[in-house]
Amino acid sequence: MEKRWKGEAPFLLIDDSKAERAKVASGQTLVRQITPRGGLKITSGIIHDWAATTFMKGVTLEQATAVVTDFDRHKKIYPEVAGSRLISREGDVVRGFHRLMKKKVLTVVLNSEYEVRTVQISPTRAYTSSRSTKLVEVDDAGTKNEHELPEGVGHGFMWRLNAYWRFEATPEGVFAECQAITLTRDVPGAIAWMVNPFIQDMPRESLRSMLESTRNALAR
Repeated sequence: MEKRWKGEAPFLLIDDSKAERAKVASGQTLVRQITPRGGLKITSGIIHDWAATTFMKGVTLEQATAVVTDFDRHKKIYPEVAGSRLISREGDVVRGFHRLMKKKVLTVVLNSEYEVRTVQISPTRAYTSSRSTKLVEVDDAGTKNEHELPEGVGHGFMWRLNAYWRFEATPEGVFAECQAITLTRDVPGAIAWMVNPFIQDMPRESLRSMLESTRNALAR
């Protein structure tokens, strides 16, 4: 990613293929898995690396980068964000909170906090790097017994989330590409039927939904 930011490699993943760039320019959202199928297995965990690209017609670079850090509006933009708020803003660094609700076979609620840094490389290119600083599962969510589990305790559907956005402006609009890297627990055989739908399918579905929701919000 640093090579792409510095101009030592094509800025967007779709720049590796003229056909893919043309598809995105025509209105398609492309999603790809960077790590091998099933993720990169490490001790007690799995790393997932996915990327998605879309084109936002009639949008400026400033508008595109602003929506990523507008935590107060995220609960109205993204279906998986049940609650959100801005924690602080200091120059190019923004800290924010998300309550995430993920549904697949069962429902999981997570409280998460992020530090997001925005860098404008040129008049037509910018990127943001978002790193989770807190990510914990919520037990008995929505009841009087609601409480956060200690970090690293729970189902382990998501223990860390880093997201890297790349934006490239054109006269017609902005190409937006998000690369999301997540850490989940490994999957013991006894609960694989329950956990696998989350950790295998959710990154792809969440990324597509996030980019298309961002595009739709800016179009409105």
